[in-house]
Amino acid sequence: MSENYENTDNNLPDLWLDDYISNTYEYMENLTDQCSSYIVLDKLNKRKYILKQLKRFDENIYVTLKNMNINGVPQIYEIYHLNSDRENSDRENSDKEDSLVIIEEYIKGVTLTEYIEKNDVTEEKLVSIIIKLTDILEKLHNLNPPVIHRDIKPDNIILSDIGKTYLIDFNISRNYTGIKSKDTVIMGTAGFAAPEQFGFGESDARTDIYGLGATVKYIIDRCEIKSDRLTELVDKATKLSPDDRFQNVDELRKFIIDKLNVIKKDKDIYDSRNDNISNSHDAKSNIKAYALPGFRSKNPLHMLVAVFIYAFLLYCTITYKLDNYISDNKAFELNANRIGFALALFIVFLFSCNYLNWQNKIKWLEKQSGIKKVMGVIIIDILIILITALIVSILVVLAG
Repeated sequence: MSENYENTDNNLPDLWLDDYISNTYEYMENLTDQCSSYIVLDKLNKRKYILKQLKRFDENIYVTLKNMNINGVPQIYEIYHLNSDRENSDRENSDKEDSLVIIEEYIKGVTLTEYIEKNDVTEEKLVSIIIKLTDILEKLHNLNPPVIHRDIKPDNIILSDIGKTYLIDFNISRNYTGIKSKDTVIMGTAGFAAPEQFGFGESDARTDIYGLGATVKYIIDRCEIKSDRLTELVDKATKLSPDDRFQNVDELRKFIIDKLNVIKKDKDIYDSRNDNISNSHDAKSNIKAYALPGFRSKNPLHMLVAVFIYAFLLYCTITYKLDNYISDNKAFELNANRIGFALALFIVFLFSCNYLNWQNKIKWLEKQSGIKKVMGVIIIDILIILITALIVSILVVLAG
């Protein structure tokens, strides 16, 4: 990581000129040398996230990843359009181009590049990583339409502290349509990009197979792994013509199992152990995600304030009284109003705190920032109260 910035107006990245970003996320540090990727802290739930600002992007890719939540791909939590017309007189070089801001899961771990620099990588370990990557790619390629990553390389593969393998950075990914005769925009990393990414054809699943093969070659060269079987895998995966490569990741996986069956048993044991660890970690994360506002960060002060708020809501519910009744069944009407009043207050509170990312489920609200977003939340809060009151009134009339 690069050195931390001080949180002063002069040192914050230009992105923090945006009201929504500055009010929601605390800047922590840059991600390596990527000037538009940052580690941030959510000011409400105190969790770390990765914030990326993209100038070239296919929004459909990120919408798909957000909706599908694929195991082995960092979860996308928020997709935010940065206002292109924002201005700020305090900074001369404010970026005013259209851009997309992505808030995604923070993975604690190291890139594959960093890992091989500090660890001895055996054939067994490398094959285990390859198998994990084929599982991820299979899920991506089986989407409709398929998602092609197009930038598979050691820097875009993370080995987490709990043993999971992740594929990151979908900045140049695209959907495969089968319509284009070649890629219209030349993108990819030299040494890892397939020939079709340089205008010799359209990228498809075999493009990612080429990138995976090039990654394997990089590792066996750097780590001096002597393996005829892996060399054979690399030779086939990185053929110039896509028709000469493995045609899909399932074919690649079968090659690994057939040619490297001597280590399959060890791979299964390794996968089983890491799956158990990952499942335990995911269960804990899910429990924490559903914790009520005030209890997610386990901050004593936040929890104390939350207890007072929930106690106040309970007190308001218990002491709620009606001056005028519209039905003869006064007991039912009073209880119905109390329950409706409690539900309305509780839902309004949860929505205002963006519980479970509710606010971003509303597409219009997701794209707003600053005062517009605040007003949008207030309007929806009022609608929640009015709808609840209407439902209660209908129930009372029907019961009376």
